[in-house]
Amino acid sequence: MAGKASPNDSLYVFARAKAGPRAPLATLKRSIGPEPKEYSPTMAVCCSREGLSYSNFYAAQLFGKVAYHDFEGITIHADEGPRLLKSIGDRNAVILRNHGLLAWGQTLPQTFAILWTLQRACEIQMATFSMGQAIPVSEEIARRCTRDALQFSPEHGAGQDVFNALVRQVDRIDASYRN
Repeated sequence: MAGKASPNDSLYVFARAKAGPRAPLATLKRSIGPEPKEYSPTMAVCCSREGLSYSNFYAAQLFGKVAYHDFEGITIHADEGPRLLKSIGDRNAVILRNHGLLAWGQTLPQTFAILWTLQRACEIQMATFSMGQAIPVSEEIARRCTRDALQFSPEHGAGQDVFNALVRQVDRIDASYRN
């Protein structure tokens, strides 16, 4: 895609295991332009003792869906796998302390919707905290927001509409990835 995207564009990278289901294990958003000089909001949340604060519209949709796994160094040792799976439990996303975010779902669009929402929640949290204390969302309201967040529900497309729109945008830039 070199030369077909502008420095303000974003690239979404999807990772999956070499063996097993072809479902993605993770997605990652990266800017095409030079590395930014400021911090990454997602990394800042991953490195904060409190983690994700349920104090904004996006975070409230993820109440009870995000797990945490403590940093164990560079993730190259197979013995971390069982501990990671135990930390994840039945959640669809995990904040890897001092490291980054992972998300998964039944489909690529659902996985994207979960990760995008988590990333956006981190961005809003850090912007809010830079201005002072956040207004907390009550647990009752957060639970209701999570229940009502149709973008994750297979019965309501699980993010397929947004994913299709993004694919159309990428196709306009360069559809050669389809080959």
